[in-house]
Amino acid sequence: MPAIGAGTGVLNYYGLLSKTNNVSSLSSIRAGYSVFVEEEMNDYFNVSATLLGGKLANVENSQTTILNFQTNVVQADLSLVFHTDRLLPKSRVTPYAGIGIGFLAFNPYGDIYDSQGEKYYYWSDGSIRNQAQAPLGQNVNTAKILVLNYNFSTPLDPNHSYSHETMIVPLTLGFNFAILDNVNAKIGASYFYSLTSNLDNVKTSSGNDTYLYSYVSVSYRFKLFKKDTRPDNKRYDNVDFSQFDADFPAPDKDKKK
Repeated sequence: MPAIGAGTGVLNYYGLLSKTNNVSSLSSIRAGYSVFVEEEMNDYFNVSATLLGGKLANVENSQTTILNFQTNVVQADLSLVFHTDRLLPKSRVTPYAGIGIGFLAFNPYGDIYDSQGEKYYYWSDGSIRNQAQAPLGQNVNTAKILVLNYNFSTPLDPNHSYSHETMIVPLTLGFNFAILDNVNAKIGASYFYSLTSNLDNVKTSSGNDTYLYSYVSVSYRFKLFKKDTRPDNKRYDNVDFSQFDADFPAPDKDKKK
């Protein structure tokens, strides 16, 4: 019988922006949520279908370009998972690993304008202003300093110049905790390799974008009712009980005592 479960965790983007800026990786952390159904194939392998939703994001630290982004992600994947609980029957904590294939939909947005609608311009002195830097900083007195508001509201690819859907390959590692006979908890991480370099709206030939989902989850496995396995179930299937009727007639209910 299948197990159903739900999890929550964090998504971390790994792509061109994360490789070229000096911002802490904490700037790319966003929440993620998942639900899954898992079915046993045999003693060692399960098939798991997962739906995952959340955000991917990153903010670059360049003084001359604006390459920040954030995108909602919705994905579904199917994985083959190897469990070791039958190899370690006495342990309530067992590792597992999986590999699969899936489908991801995304649409990147950028933090390009402040709350007043003024566009950000990055200056060589590290400031962000509402005007492009003039030669020798001649407009330093007229260009107003702006502050990023981290409001990712501007579509970075409004004309859909590339596909906003892609295939993904998930690689999963984690630990399963047997809480009850049919209740389990998991701590794990899934690393997703996407077949696109456009998750951050920056196409590159150096490699495709990837991301990590680190999670905790709880699942419940349904169980079939056990069949009646008493030893006398079918013992007398071939016995003709009518032959005993003459020797042991049924009592006469109308006979007076």
